[in-house]
Order: sequence, then structure tokens, then C-alpha cells
Amino acid sequence: MKKSCVNLVVATVVFIVYLAGCTRNEPPVIDRFVTDPASDTLVTAGDTVKIICEATDPDGDLLAYKFQADSGTFEGPVDANDILWIAPDHSGIFEIICTVSDGDTLHEVADTLVIDVQNYFPMAKGNRWFYESRLFTDTIKLEITVTHSNDLGDGRIEWHIKRDFEASAGNIADDTFSYYTVVGDSVFSHEVLFNLKYLDYLPLLMPLWVTKTWNADEDIATGTVEEKDTVGTDGGIFFNCMRIELRDLDNGEQNRTLWVAPDVGIIKQMVPLSFGSIEFSLVEYEVE
Repeated sequence: MKKSCVNLVVATVVFIVYLAGCTRNEPPVIDRFVTDPASDTLVTAGDTVKIICEATDPDGDLLAYKFQADSGTFEGPVDANDILWIAPDHSGIFEIICTVSDGDTLHEVADTLVIDVQNYFPMAKGNRWFYESRLFTDTIKLEITVTHSNDLGDGRIEWHIKRDFEASAGNIADDTFSYYTVVGDSVFSHEVLFNLKYLDYLPLLMPLWVTKTWNADEDIATGTVEEKDTVGTDGGIFFNCMRIELRDLDNGEQNRTLWVAPDVGIIKQMVPLSFGSIEFSLVEYEVE
């Protein structure tokens, strides 16, 4: 009986020592998972977004970071606590996941960052859009084709287009002088009328959201996103479309209304002609 008591005491002491030697591992805590700047949760296709994940460990353990995304690409090591994410070339809602570990796989923690990517102005060689309009009893057709691009450096790219106007009686005119200049998130439109007069519109400033306003020339020219809606044309039903109003107080010819659809481009537009402006609606398109 005495021996049994001694064995019990020894076992109890050993168990207590074992418990004292075991320390509980606390999982890491993600304190901050954001884009820098914070407004970069709404971006344009192809934009570069800086993402920061900051975490702490209650035990003071060294932390390892891992980034994952359901689209786009990362630039730089994915095991640092900040990284550059290159947005994909198409519109959508994308998730960036950061997983933080202190070396114990049972105590990994993760957080998700959601980024909205827009591409309301897809540009690629060979893209084509076909529009139609009614002028009195006649049908006017407009075909726009992206013919080539010029990289001007400093982030500026010129996209040259060909515009073919056709009526029931035949071809009205061809325009190979018009082009778009893309500079970062700005799209400048340079169009030529039949009298070879250039119209330089106020640029589109991406990304877009309802009530967004921008201006130029001491507020003489203004652009406004008026509404977001589903729009139907003969070319299809388009969701998340934006209606943009461009206004120039000095030159009425510069006034313009556009409907743009994600990954499609312009689906409705007012086009100035020598005898006035008419609205063209999309009937078909081929976009890369």
C-alpha cells in the first residue's frame, strides 16, 4: 500500500512538470489587410495595386506570409508582407487572400481583400464595333476598327481607328485620322469630321462610378457619370453600363453622351456629323 502511494505521487509530479513545460501556441493576428492607397479597391484593368498585410504574433514568433489571387498576377515575392498585384485585363470582382503562419500549420490565419476591376474601354488590334442609326428614313451604319497602336513612351499609347460610314445609297465617308490616346486611367478621344476638323473631347477618366465628375480648362469642360443601368441594343443585353455626359461650355460640338459596357466598350454614342449629331447603337462587336 505504501509503495502504491509513492508511485502515485511520482506520476503526479511528472505530469505536473510535463504540463509546466508545455506552452500554448497562440495564433497570429492580422491587424491590417488593405490596398495602398485605400481607394484602390476599385481599379482599371491592367492597373498595378500595392497590397499590404500587417500581422502580429502574441508569442513573438516569426511570421510567414503567402498571397493568392483568383486572377491577375503578382509582382515580387509572394512571401513578403506587401506585394504588387497586376489586375487582369477583364472586368470582375476578384479576391486576394493573405495567409499568415507562425510555423504551426494548425494556427494559420487568413483574410480576404475584394477588388473591383473595370474595363470599360477594351483596346486591342482588330477589335471591331458595328453601329446603326436612323436619319429620317435612312439607316446609317458605322463600323469602327482598331488598326494599330503606337507606344509613345511615358505610359502613353495611341490606338488608331478606322471609321466607315455607310448609308442605304452606299458609302458616305471613311475616316482613318481618328485615334484614342490612353494615358494611365485617362482615355482621350481625337475624332475627325468630314471637313477634316478635329474634335478633341474631354477625356474619360477611369475607373467609373455614379456621380463621379471631372473637369478641364478651368471647369469649362466637364464629365459626369450620370447613371448605372442595364442597357439593351440590337447587339445584346449589357449589364453594369455607365452613362457619361461630356459637356463643353465653349463649343457645343464637343458635347457628347456615351453609354459604355464592361469588356465591350461604347454601346451607344452621339456622333457629330457635318449636318448635326446622331445617336449610334451597337448591333455587333468583335472584342478580344
